[in-house]
Amino acid sequence: MKKIFVDTRIKILIMLLVVGSLVIGGWWVLSSQKQVAIEACNQKCVSLGYISGICRTFPVLPNTTTCKENEIDIGYTPDCKPPTKNGEPIGGGGWACCCKLKEKLKIIVEGELEKENYVSAVVWSIKTEKENYVLIGDKIVELIKLGEGSKVRVEGYVINTSVTIPEAGEFHHITRKAIKVINFEPIET
Repeated sequence: MKKIFVDTRIKILIMLLVVGSLVIGGWWVLSSQKQVAIEACNQKCVSLGYISGICRTFPVLPNTTTCKENEIDIGYTPDCKPPTKNGEPIGGGGWACCCKLKEKLKIIVEGELEKENYVSAVVWSIKTEKENYVLIGDKIVELIKLGEGSKVRVEGYVINTSVTIPEAGEFHHITRKAIKVINFEPIET
C-alpha cells in the first residue's frame, strides 16, 4: 500500500512539472510573438518615415479609436493582426499597427473640401493651391458635414498614406499625401 501511495505522488509531481513546463513554454511563445508583432510594426512605420510603431489592441465598440492622438493607424502588418480560427477573425477585439507621428510635421493648410470615389469608399480631401491632400483622422466626420466645396483651415500632420483605386478591373495602391486632422475651422468667404 505504501508503494502505491509513493508511486501516485511521483506521478502527480511529474504531471505538475509537465503542465507547468507547458504553461511557461506557452507564455514564452506568446510573449515572443508579441515582440515580433511590435518589431514588424515598428519596422514598417520607420520605413514609411514615422518615428516608431506599436501593435495596439482595442475593444470593437462604437466610437472606439485604434491609435492615440499623435499616432496613425496603418492597418495590419504581417504579425500585427487579429488572431483567426479556421480563417475567420476571432471577434471582440481589434488590432492595429499605430505609427507615431513627428511633431515637427504639424501644419496648417487652407483649402477647399472635395470628395473622390475610390473603390466603395468616398475619400475626402482638401485641395490647396499647391497640393491635394487626403484627409484622415477622427475629426473627418465633423469636417465633411460642412459639405463639399466648403473653404476650411485644417491643422494636422502631413503623412503619406496608401489609397486603393480601381482601374480596368484591377486594383492599384497609390501613395498619396494625407493630413491627419487634429483641428479645423471654416473660412468665411
